[in-house]
Amino acid sequence: MGTRARDDEEATDLRTFHPSCGPVVGVVDGPVVRAWAIPYAHADRFAAPERVAPWTAPLCNDEPAPACPQLPSPLVAAMLGGPPTALVADEDCQRLTITRPSVENDSPLPVMVWVHGGSYVLGAGDEPHHDPTVLVAEQNVIVVAVTFRLGVLGFLGDGSAQRPANLGLLDLIAALDWVHENIEAFGGDPGQVTCVGQSAGADAVSHLMAVPNATRRFRRAILQSAPFGIRWNRSAMVSGMFAHTAGFDAHTSLRDMLATQQKLIVDGPRHGLTGAMPFGVQYGMEPLPAESDVEEAWAATASDIDLLVGCNRDEIEFFVPGVPIAETASHFPVLGRPIRRVVTSAITRKVYSAPTADFARKHAAAGGNVVDYRLHWHAPGNPLGAAHCIELPLLFGIEEQWEGAQLLQGATWEQVEEAGRVLRDIWGRFLRGVDLGEREPREARSVLRYRRVSA
Repeated sequence: MGTRARDDEEATDLRTFHPSCGPVVGVVDGPVVRAWAIPYAHADRFAAPERVAPWTAPLCNDEPAPACPQLPSPLVAAMLGGPPTALVADEDCQRLTITRPSVENDSPLPVMVWVHGGSYVLGAGDEPHHDPTVLVAEQNVIVVAVTFRLGVLGFLGDGSAQRPANLGLLDLIAALDWVHENIEAFGGDPGQVTCVGQSAGADAVSHLMAVPNATRRFRRAILQSAPFGIRWNRSAMVSGMFAHTAGFDAHTSLRDMLATQQKLIVDGPRHGLTGAMPFGVQYGMEPLPAESDVEEAWAATASDIDLLVGCNRDEIEFFVPGVPIAETASHFPVLGRPIRRVVTSAITRKVYSAPTADFARKHAAAGGNVVDYRLHWHAPGNPLGAAHCIELPLLFGIEEQWEGAQLLQGATWEQVEEAGRVLRDIWGRFLRGVDLGEREPREARSVLRYRRVSA
């Protein structure tokens, strides 16, 4: 990671901020200023995150934050048009990057804290497909992208002092604490923080909503494609997984840890749909309540958190190319494609749309303000339809990062941008606390539909 102090700041391309953590130098990049890879915490392997001591010399990182160590996914690489991350990997990955408009504002800006997806084993806050430049410049908001521990390092423990559980979730809480204490110096409003997650990131944010000391750090949440249907009854599977890693300690090589992690992922499907995402949060271990108590915890915080929650029409289509027998069957003459659509629609309902609607209803019933959406936009003629992750190029629309993406085959970049402006406008209004209304405006209907959920 390129870190250096700059005493000879050039006003044309650098800008210094003075948060309580210590001075931070941001790099002006056209319409935005980016402060890369700021340490929000530090942790030894299998240890809870600890606060970083304040520094005095200006911190200027000119490279993205390192990713948590991980193995690549050929499926994700094909779908998104490149690897989920080509970043340097480092266990010491508790970093966040702040992107804000380069123009000065008279009043503090709303803040979006971004929690990436990747089944709790892939991705990073500064993964290039999540470049927030367009969103920040267009909507006049600040985006804080968080990198945190994943897989065996972040989401597999037994709750003991030697192997705590939910370390990745504790990293996210530490990041939210840092944002609360420091974002004002970057022009952000600590009282207008929205925590936004996609896929496993949305699942993580939903569980932050069940943690009182975390919910005080954000006023709103956007949950994109959370796999709510596979979050229950995981303890037996996770206990078996942990048994394969119980001997891991500070001296175990990363290579061996990642090899074991990959075996656990490959073995996951024998546990059914739940095993499609074998790593995840663990109930009944710090900072989460028992599984039987989590809905009560959600209800207790509902009135404090405005919620925008939803999923994509054809979520499961994203994963079909990763299942050879399913992909082969879909090419059978006449019936192959219709059968594939029936099966993927049923699984989408079970894993995503039905439990998402249930989560929204319960949030509203507990006194929360909630809007439930379904995203329909897809590349014309693309058999994947509105699959998992299709909202990402709309939200983070940098053309060169999405070249070759199977998700977008059949669409011109002008079509992606047209849909993206609609989605970013809705997300931006929610970030600013603007009432979205009972239904989506007419011009949004070709992209997504939403409705306010009543108690």
